[in-house]
Amino acid sequence: MTRRQLLALAALALPCSGELLLAAQASPKPRKKGLCLSAKTRSPERVAQFLKAVNSRWIYNWNIAAPKILPAGVDFVPMVYQGRTVTKQLMSEAKSQARKKGGKELLGFNEPDAPTQGNTSVEEALDAWPVLESAGLRLGSPATVHPDNEWMVAFMKGAKARGLRIDFVCMHSYGGPGVEGLLKKIEKIHDMYKLPIWITEFAVADWDAKTASENRHKPEKIAEFVSQLLPKLEAMEIVERYAWFHGGVSGGPLATSKLFNADGSLTIVGKAYRSVG
Repeated sequence: MTRRQLLALAALALPCSGELLLAAQASPKPRKKGLCLSAKTRSPERVAQFLKAVNSRWIYNWNIAAPKILPAGVDFVPMVYQGRTVTKQLMSEAKSQARKKGGKELLGFNEPDAPTQGNTSVEEALDAWPVLESAGLRLGSPATVHPDNEWMVAFMKGAKARGLRIDFVCMHSYGGPGVEGLLKKIEKIHDMYKLPIWITEFAVADWDAKTASENRHKPEKIAEFVSQLLPKLEAMEIVERYAWFHGGVSGGPLATSKLFNADGSLTIVGKAYRSVG
């Protein structure tokens, strides 16, 4: 199933019959702007170049191993990609990686509801969660395709029933360049779960586009969206951190959202992202 098809799934609402009492640790005020970047297809030097170019304050790479080169002042936040990989030894390594690179948090599973991504059942995730807690780091929820879909609702209910600790909710967003629409979505998710929000992946996408030229969202419009949105995210108390997904190299849907050109220079969107935060 493609990401486009997954994003088209209907979202299910969580009955708000009472506040979720899942967070056990106080929320700090981390520097918000970040990047999610894979190191598998980029050299350590290029990763560091990208982070510096947009003045990123933190990074995660869907892994527990930090990039080999991090600019000064950039925190690394490890992620456990899927539930079946969780062991106490892995958590010990995740804690070590985070502490060495300035991080105090650990991210839960990446799109566990997607067969081509984390591919973890709700029960597998709940069973593995106490091992994640053993790392002693602030814990971010799994980041599902939609933060209010059936998988996430079931996980959060199960976590509450089992008395598990979740310190902040992670969400993804790949909609159009509508500032108010995204802000309302963030507020909705916060109202549902009563926890701080991390937007661990976001960009503007046209899921019907096969090439950049077909993409109906032009870079100039996306840059305007970024310039208007980021000051609001910086000011929102409920948003702790956010990270743009630089996926423009992988095809049409996200091609106009890319931050960097092939030579590493900033696009118009990248310049907008650099200018705030």
